[in-house]
Amino acid sequence: MAARTPPSKPTWLAPAGPAQRFSLRQLETFAEIATLGSISAAAERLARTQSAISMSLAELESALGVSLFERRGRRLVRTDAAERLLPRAIEMVDRAREIHQLIDPAQGRPALIALGASRTIGPYVMPGLIRSCHEQLPDFRATITVANSEDLLRQISHFALDVAFIEGDVLDPALHRQAWLHDQLCLFARQDHPIFDK
Repeated sequence: MAARTPPSKPTWLAPAGPAQRFSLRQLETFAEIATLGSISAAAERLARTQSAISMSLAELESALGVSLFERRGRRLVRTDAAERLLPRAIEMVDRAREIHQLIDPAQGRPALIALGASRTIGPYVMPGLIRSCHEQLPDFRATITVANSEDLLRQISHFALDVAFIEGDVLDPALHRQAWLHDQLCLFARQDHPIFDK
């Protein structure tokens, strides 16, 4: 199992002056675009129009004085500034949502966790795990991405996933890994196979 390590406090973002103000809504817009990879997907997730999403992003870029994405055809590629901002933006948006829950728990949205699972774990292990989570936490909500281990680790590094259940090695020192299950392999062969003579 692998998960991203919580980011350390940034020192690169100076206190905002009168001409540099930005809002939590703009940070939320940026975080959704950065994790989902497109303005249209962010608009759908936030239930807003694409023009409103584009305007919010433009206002944030203007306030910060940097470009957060490079347009390559229809794709949006995060700049170095966006990579540095994304962990803190996600944290700030999450903290803001927690405030609503502290004031009025009924207003809080159910926690949504983005899970990843390798192609073996996903179909065979995750359904039972998700069912167990729902039984213990009725408000539990999750999205699941099934892919190979390398792709899942890349998505964690880019903050598209929160946790991934994989079988491969985790070599990136920025990611936290923890043993989850120990698998036992069983060998099947026909009865007269030479392997049984050993």
